[in-house]
Formats: sequence, C-alpha cells, structure tokens
Amino acid sequence: MALERIAKKNFIIDVAYIALITFLVGGFSVLVLKYLLPFVIGSVIAFAVQKPSRYLSGKIRLSKGLLAAVLSVLVYLAVGVIFVFLGYRFAVFLIGLTDFLPSLFDK
Repeated sequence: MALERIAKKNFIIDVAYIALITFLVGGFSVLVLKYLLPFVIGSVIAFAVQKPSRYLSGKIRLSKGLLAAVLSVLVYLAVGVIFVFLGYRFAVFLIGLTDFLPSLFDK
C-alpha cells in the first residue's frame, strides 16, 4: 500500500514538473518570438533569395547584391499580394456569413 502511494506521489510530481517546464518554455518562446520574429522572417527570405540571386547574377552579369535586393523586394511584394488576396477572401466570407446568418434564425 505504501509503495503504491509513493508511486502515485512520484507520478503527480513528475506530471507537475513536465507541465511547469512546458508552460515556462511556451511562455518564454512566445515572448522571445514576439521580438525575434522579424529577424527570423528576414533570415528565411534571405536564405530563399540567395541561390536565385547567384544563378541570375551569372546569367545576366549584374552584381549579386543588386539582384538580391530586387529579388527581396519581389518576394515581399508577392507576400503582400498573397496577404491582400487572403484578406479579401476573408472579407467576402464574412459578408457571405452575415447574409446567411439571418436566414438561420427565420426558420
């Protein structure tokens, strides 16, 4: 009986430690990512633009830096267009939802 009680106590302590560590790591990463996310996004875009910039600089004989800047602007524009399109689709969805909801309550 005493061994069973000790095992239950150890299990509860282990679960509490895991929950505490998960909570602390999750909270810390949310706080850190809030400030570091622009740098992470910029690094991902720079990594994605690096190989096309090298390839195009060999083909059209422009500097890698200039091509990287142009490609970065194009990537940001493409991401902006995607966000605008998604925002437009979401707004259309909400308008359709507001038209549809009253018909649910009329029945």
